[in-house]
Amino acid sequence: MKIKKIVAPTMSQAMDKVKKELGSDAVILNTKKVKKARFFNLLKTEYIEVLAAMDPEPFPEKRVRPDLSGQEKEIPDLKRTIIPQKVGPLSMELPHPIERIKTSLIDQGLEIEHVDVCTQEMIKNWYLSDESMMYHDLLNVVKKHLVKLLTRHQFNQPTPSSHMITVVGPTGVGKTTTLAKLAGHSVLDEDKSVAFMTTDTFRISAIDQLKTYARILNIPLFVIYNRQDFNNVKKQLESYDRVFIDTAGRNYLNETYVKELKGLIQFNQHMTNYLVLSATAKYVDMKQIVQRFSSVPIHAFIFTKMDETLTYGAMISLLIHYKNVPSAYITNGQNVPDDLIQANPSQLVDEFLGGIDRDRSSRES
Repeated sequence: MKIKKIVAPTMSQAMDKVKKELGSDAVILNTKKVKKARFFNLLKTEYIEVLAAMDPEPFPEKRVRPDLSGQEKEIPDLKRTIIPQKVGPLSMELPHPIERIKTSLIDQGLEIEHVDVCTQEMIKNWYLSDESMMYHDLLNVVKKHLVKLLTRHQFNQPTPSSHMITVVGPTGVGKTTTLAKLAGHSVLDEDKSVAFMTTDTFRISAIDQLKTYARILNIPLFVIYNRQDFNNVKKQLESYDRVFIDTAGRNYLNETYVKELKGLIQFNQHMTNYLVLSATAKYVDMKQIVQRFSSVPIHAFIFTKMDETLTYGAMISLLIHYKNVPSAYITNGQNVPDDLIQANPSQLVDEFLGGIDRDRSSRES
């Protein structure tokens, strides 16, 4: 990669110099205004400084390049970055540390659109840094960018102020255990009066599991078979602080099962609904599940099985995509009521980048 700094009185003259010295395939990395002293430092004249790059290898595919002729006008920002998306020559060969991190981001399951943006952030910092950037410096660039993206997402721990709290989600994600953890915190930490309801009549083991938790917490359990049961039990439990409702784990890629669930439970504004997803799932599958539950008011995500995977890219990608749905908790074990942690952006990104460090260590060993 050949990097050159060009200084000229105007943008037009700077572009002419770039083309002359680096060729028409050069990529503009950065432009800014600078002042140069003249006549024994008595006068200072404003110039345009352009940082441009050119890969020595020819790029095989002709690219449509932006018209730079109109850029002679003033640049309002003194340090304006023009790192293009998916640039031509730069996309052929990245600096080795950036290439390694980019590969790890892909291996971690981060969606390619976010990988590309993270790569651009690393490239920008790499070429604009006054000092050589090390591997972990670049990881910090990625962390800062991802935390910024996730901070736009809501991270709430909705203290279930609602009277009724429901967990929904596909089979095998740990809804019943998660429900027991939530109920356990309400009973043991907040001294609330709590009851269980379950609509999971498809698996006897699910009812038995919830019975065990109900016995340990010394709270009642009611099994719901139809909407009439739901309405009757709901009325019976009005005096309780919180009622935690378990639901059947079904293949909710089939929309029929969502309709069946809505036929059993009367979802309304007085209910807090958590969509429980496994951190081990693929992004496309999680996204499909969220879309299938679009007719149910989902108030927050809970991600389970954080301890059963080393790749968190799918979860990070989902949170970036669904920035209007808060994330409440993650779970990292089977212990009830423990192993339930309030989600926050920095922690999730640290877990994600920890997987990249593990990838690096395994490659080097």
